[in-house]
Parts: sequence; C-alpha cells; structure tokens
Amino acid sequence: MKRIFCLLMSVMMGLGLLSGCGGSQSKQQADSTPDSTPTESIKNVDDEIQRAIELGLVPKSLQGDYETQISYEEYCAILDCYFEIAAPDAFDRWKNSSSNYHDAKDKMTLMEGILVLFQAAQDSNMDAQGYQYNIPMQEGAQWLDYPLLGNIEAIDYYDEDIANSEDYKWVNDQIYPNIAAMFATRFSFGNGKTYFDLNSNFTFDYHSMFTREAAIKSVKRLCDTTFFSTYIPVEEIICGVTEEAISLGEKLPVATYDNLPDWRGYCLTTRAYNLFSGVGKNYDEEEIKLIADLGFNMIRAQVDYRDVFAGEDISRVCKEMISNMDNLVNLCAKYGLHLCYDLTDMQGFTTDTKDFNDDLFTNPETQEHFRSIWAFMAEHYQDVPANLLSFLLLNEPHDADELALTDENYSRVMRMAINAIHSISPERVIIVSTLGAHFSTPAEGLADAQVAFGCSGYPLSDNAKQWPAYYIGKNHQEGSGDLVLNGDFEAGTQVSLSIMQYITSSLTLYADGNSVVSFEIDGNVYDGTGLNLTQGDAQIFWEGSNGGVYGMYTVTFELSNPCKELRVKNKDDAYYEMWMCNVTTPENCYTINGAWDFDLKWEKDLVLELNADGSISSKTAEGLFIRDKDTLKELVQKHIDYRERTGSEFMILEFGFMPSIPTNVAVNAADDWFAVFKEYDIPWIGYCNEHGPFMDSRKADMIPLISDPNSGDISWYRQDSSYENVSDYYIIDTELMAVYQKYMNM
Repeated sequence: MKRIFCLLMSVMMGLGLLSGCGGSQSKQQADSTPDSTPTESIKNVDDEIQRAIELGLVPKSLQGDYETQISYEEYCAILDCYFEIAAPDAFDRWKNSSSNYHDAKDKMTLMEGILVLFQAAQDSNMDAQGYQYNIPMQEGAQWLDYPLLGNIEAIDYYDEDIANSEDYKWVNDQIYPNIAAMFATRFSFGNGKTYFDLNSNFTFDYHSMFTREAAIKSVKRLCDTTFFSTYIPVEEIICGVTEEAISLGEKLPVATYDNLPDWRGYCLTTRAYNLFSGVGKNYDEEEIKLIADLGFNMIRAQVDYRDVFAGEDISRVCKEMISNMDNLVNLCAKYGLHLCYDLTDMQGFTTDTKDFNDDLFTNPETQEHFRSIWAFMAEHYQDVPANLLSFLLLNEPHDADELALTDENYSRVMRMAINAIHSISPERVIIVSTLGAHFSTPAEGLADAQVAFGCSGYPLSDNAKQWPAYYIGKNHQEGSGDLVLNGDFEAGTQVSLSIMQYITSSLTLYADGNSVVSFEIDGNVYDGTGLNLTQGDAQIFWEGSNGGVYGMYTVTFELSNPCKELRVKNKDDAYYEMWMCNVTTPENCYTINGAWDFDLKWEKDLVLELNADGSISSKTAEGLFIRDKDTLKELVQKHIDYRERTGSEFMILEFGFMPSIPTNVAVNAADDWFAVFKEYDIPWIGYCNEHGPFMDSRKADMIPLISDPNSGDISWYRQDSSYENVSDYYIIDTELMAVYQKYMNM
C-alpha cells in the first residue's frame, strides 16, 4: 500500500538546512594539536561543532571565527585529527594522497571542500563505504579551476558518458535534484544531514566560500560515518539501557501476548531502509517527545539488519548503531512510550522491491540468519522489561516464490525466532504478522505459540476520492464485455482511467456512443514510454512501481459535451487490469477501485449507476463491493475470531492515508476505522510521514525535488489540509490529527 518511491527517497530523507556561508576572510595558521576544551568563543555555537571539539577534531587555533573562509592547510589539519581518531591505520595513505595540497594556504570553495573530503573518505577505507565517486563538476568549471587537485585520486568528474550511462542517468534523473555528488547526499538518510549543507533549494552553492563551520561539520559527519562503519564482536557489546529506563519501563502498563495494553502507536519517521549503502541513523529526541505530547503511547521503530550487522556476518555488530538503539529505549522510557522493534529487512527478505532475492521461507541458511538476529536482540535486551520493549518479527511477510509463503513454512520459520527469544526472555512480547501484508490471514501454525499477531490495514486505495469506497474486480477477463457508467455527466466532467502497463491493451472511452479518446499500451516497456494516444486529447501520467517490474498509466480526459453514458471498451475484448477509474463532476467525485485485497469478479457488461448524491450502485450487486464501516468490521472479524479462539491478542500494525486522498475522505474513513478499533478493543499503530497526521516538514519539502520526473511532482502535503507547526521542524495535519486524538482521548 505504501508507495515504492518512499524507498527510493530514503537516501535523501531529512536533509537539514543548517546555517549558511559568509563573513570575513581572516587567515590563521593551523595548530596541529587538537584541544577538546572549548574556547570562550564557541560557547554559543551549535551542538555539532561543540561535539566536534569534544571528539578532538578541531585544532585549538581553529576554534572560533566560524564564518571565516578556510584554507587547504587548515582543512587538512582538521582531517589529520580525524585520521588520528577514527582511521589511524590509514593516516599515511591520506598524507601521501593529499601531499599536493596538504600545506597550501590557498582559500577553498565549497566544491574544493567536497573534493578533498571525498579523497579523505576513500583513503579511510571504511567497511560500509560502498559509494560511487562520480562527482559532477558545476556548470562552466574545468580542472584548471582546481590546480592543487589535479592528481586527486578519488574523483571521476561527471561527463556526458557518465551522465548517459544506464545506471547513473537513472540516479540523476530520478533521485538527485541538482545532479549533486552521490557521496555528498548519502550521509545518513535518517540523520537529517548531508556532509555539506544544501541551500534552500536543496542544491549546493559550489562557488561559495568554504567556511570553517562547514569544514568542521563535514569532518565531524565523516567521523560519524566511520563510527557507523565500525563493527566489533558481538560479545564485546554492552547494553546501554540505563537502570533508570528499566525502572521507568516497569511502571508502564503490563504487556503480555494475551493482554496487550491500549496501545495507540506511531511509526518513527526515521527510515529503516538502507538500500544504497547509507550509514546508520540517530533517533531524534524532539520527535519522540512530540509523539508523546500528541497523545501516542507507543512507538514502532523499523530495524534494517544492515544497520546493525556487518553484512552477512552476524558475529560482528555496529557499536554506534547499537548505542543509538539503546538510547531510543532510554528515550521511550523517559517519555512513557512503549517501544516495538520491527525487523523490516535482512539477508533473504526485503521490504523494498528486490523481491526476486527473497528466500527466507525456502533457504535454511537465511532462516538461521533470521533466528540469530532475534537471538542477539533477545540477549542484548534481556534485562529490559516487556512493558517497555516488544519485538515484531517480520514486516509484511512475502516471498519471491508465491507458493513458498504457506502457513506451514511461515509458522516453522517464525517459531525458530520465537523459541530463540523466549529461551532467553520468556516474558518478552513477540508480535507476528499475518500471512501477507494487508488484511491477511492469521497463521494457524502459531495458534499455540504464545505470541500476539497483527497486520497492516489500509482502508483506502492511494488515490481514492470517496468514502464509502467502491470496488469492482480489477481483472477484466476475456468475454467480460464493457464497463458502463450511467449518470448525468456535464461538459467539463473529467474521466481518469488507471490501467496496468504490463498488459497489452487497446482501450476506447465512449460518451453516449461516440468515441472520444483511445489509447494503446504495448505491455513491454516499463519506463513510461509504452502508451500511444491514438484519438483525442488527454493527459498521460505514468507511475512506475515495484522497481520497474510493472507500471501504471493514468489517462485523463475532459468531456466537451454532456452525456448520460460512459462506456470503456477494450479491443477484441482482451484481458487488462484496471487499477482505478475516477469521474469528477462539478458536484461529485466518484472513485471506482480495482479490487486487490479480496476476490471480486468482473461481471459481464458491468453497469454502474453514478448517483446524484455521490453514491455508486449496480443492478448486479455481485459485481460491486462497497467498503464502509460495516465492511471494515467484516475485514477484522477473522482476526477477532482467531483472537477469541487462541487467546492471542490482535493489533493493527500500521495504517494511514496517502496525501492523494482528500482531507474530508481521509477524515471520514479514519473516523470509521478508529470506531472499529474502539468497538473491538484493537490496539493500533499509525504509519508515519505522508500517511499520517505528524511528519517532518524538512522531509516533506524535499519530496517534489526528488520525485521521479516521469511521475510529476509528488507532495506529502494533503492539498486541502491545514498544517500547523508543533516545533521548528515537525508539523501536524490538524484535521486528521483531531480524529486521532478524539479516539486517543476516549
């Protein structure tokens, strides 16, 4: 249900806009001896520079005058400190590679700072580097502009050949808005920073002077990267959860698999996904405090094993990441929140689009890896009370082989982790997902496993414009005939058809028997070029999905004349899949969804009545499904029955409403959904960012700049919602938040 682009943009999430460049150009001789004692002039500087000084990264002579333009010599003095602290074995390599500019007193531009930091990063040879060094030179620049860097080793400048290569062009076109250096934009997608701060347009001012402030921060961030790339043996890790946190956690409501508290949870906006060698993530105390202040009492935090373990080697773990995870436990205890750690990605299972590599349910080695991950988590947190911490074993189970995710296979693999955890922490609350992602079936093989269970529950399709929601079968079989829509359609009425691209089809829309728009889809090209408009004038919108495995076209046509009947006809009555049909009149917006989460056949020559009151009906009721509050109850009934039969508690693990859904529709659907939770005593967790009422405005502002150009601008802001700042960086959708809080306060 969640848009795949969320995965693509994870490498760019949370780019912080910190202080800019400017000021005088005083000159100082670098002191090669760092001093971790803050000088008088830095008492009021930001925490990041303070931390750099505490780490010993900043020579005493460079502490202060942070708006001063830095020289090569001064910058290299800071980098020398970095190598001494974080990468001593690589110090000689760095001194040799930087010899051409190491002692130069020439002042630096930002571009020169970028290039030198990249060289230092390559020399440090950190474990989790994994970066590509294709650095774009700003427009008009030449090698001659950087005479001291002529022999720099790490950089391959951007050129036409690189730009047009298949892989790099995709990155440039679809991810980075300023064709900036991949390396610069890869620093910790979850930490709210790049190595170098971007301007208000999320681009680099390459020609600007490189200030002492920017230099210190870039090296401190490189040091952070190195810490996140440092792995130590598991047996050397010491749990950093404090006695105070344990004491506070014991006072939280008692949590057992058969008696969960009234959890009203929210997912952290910090992303779990580590698809492109991103490094680590720091949890934001401000975000956690605000979640508690808004009335939530639980947090779900996603875990990617690549943040924690050294690749497939689970005998070594990242000390910095474990420290941050321990600190998150401490913060949740401090603010009275239960924390659920949720495994989203591991070797052999990915929440992302690489489904063809998923073999968790067929590969014994992958299954042992899964067991070992949870055995480590259980042992590391064995002293943390169950009232404070729970484990969700796997997010939205699926498998590359559709036949592999059977009840038997799934239950067997989950029991491996369950037994590993309970042998160490018998009281730990374990939550297992149902068999699949969305409103799926509980596993009978786990009925006696003493675990709670849950599923994702998104009541509306991404672009739905109505509640109650209306569904027809998305699979138009051969011989099914036409889709007919009857109603009073004035001139100016818009009709949008969303058709899956991987099927070859030729469709025509008729208005009162007159052909008004026709198009063909070739079913072969998955890059937005496979549709040919053969008649009429229409807007074409293409959305790739599942990493390019398939795509979807939305063709939008505006009626020039009023009509009473709209008819969608497919040439030769062949097979095609309709994801959605929207009809927007001056009075109403009708959404007809292609059913995807329940079995619904397309009736032959299906005729739907689009009524004046905004509702949709059909004389053949079997072909139309209406989702409303009553059907939401029906969706959870099998889970309630399983709960009553087994004693295992049930909860909704995530839900939300995409920003393409209008506010009034999202609010009404949320109100009904929460009412069902209340009636059946179902704990719940709301999904974050654009799906929910609380998000980081820095990330929201970034979305249109990193969205796929083939899909147009994608916004996290609901167009007709009102947003309110609850801090400098975090905002709420006031209308949607009011519904959440209405039920949290009951």
